[in-house]
Amino acid sequence: SGTVVDNAEAAHNILQHLNSKHPTIKFELELPDTDGYLPILDIKLKIEPDGSIAYKLYTKLANKGITLHARSHHPNAVKTAVIRNEFKRALDNSTPGLAHLSQAAITDKFLNNGYSSEQITKAISRKRRRSTPTDSNKQLVLRIPYISDQINAQIRRALIKNNIKARLVNPRPTTVFEFSKRKRKPEVCRMRNCPTSYLKCCTCYVVYEATCGLCQASYIGSTTRQLHTRAREHLLAAGKHDKASALGEHYALQHPTSTPDIRFTIINTSPPDELRLRITEAYAIKAKRPQLNRRCEEMGIGFLA
Repeated sequence: SGTVVDNAEAAHNILQHLNSKHPTIKFELELPDTDGYLPILDIKLKIEPDGSIAYKLYTKLANKGITLHARSHHPNAVKTAVIRNEFKRALDNSTPGLAHLSQAAITDKFLNNGYSSEQITKAISRKRRRSTPTDSNKQLVLRIPYISDQINAQIRRALIKNNIKARLVNPRPTTVFEFSKRKRKPEVCRMRNCPTSYLKCCTCYVVYEATCGLCQASYIGSTTRQLHTRAREHLLAAGKHDKASALGEHYALQHPTSTPDIRFTIINTSPPDELRLRITEAYAIKAKRPQLNRRCEEMGIGFLA
């Protein structure tokens, strides 16, 4: 709250009166600048001679003008939304006659963060598409981590081609701050005769490669559990010639009299997000083309080819 007076002398008199009431209470006085504007929160306002109030966007001197950079790894839709929201804020916090000054300040801010004039103009003029309640009820939500706008476009084309009514959503990734705040307990392997003791075998959400030591044929898989748990399952399946397992079938057909010799390596790790883990696995299969992965495991990434 505050008190408005018409001259500096009256303001100083009020300030002196208030500060004299108690020695532990001290009020401050803020005077308008040379143009007659007084900053309040994120606007500057002044009272015109006719009694009307004029206001425009205000940025503190300590503000560094940093915003989402043009080269940051975010979808173009996010960058467009940031630009639109900043300009809307400038427009909402300005009287009609001063809106151009506020928008000019926002334009300079985005130019200094790597955006071109064309990008800014296109973002402002772009009409926002709003889905109707009927459409929202019929659509599924497909949550896929953001990789690039090109990949998003490929996924959308694949959905349309296959007549799948789904809305693609890129979930917010884990920030560096959030990742650093996670409490990690020391990972100590307690498995007897651990098959992957030469690796970080307690790691979860892992994409791994299992290579046959007899013929160098490989298999790529993923697990949400600790790596040594999944590795032991592979070794047991290979030893029993379990044809339900890719490695078990390989040893049954190619090395029926040999002891399983399988070497495991970690290709990649993922945050605790099973969907992101499966996508990472799919890209690893597409890149390495392992001999032992079955056809059904590759069908899910055919549209990325």
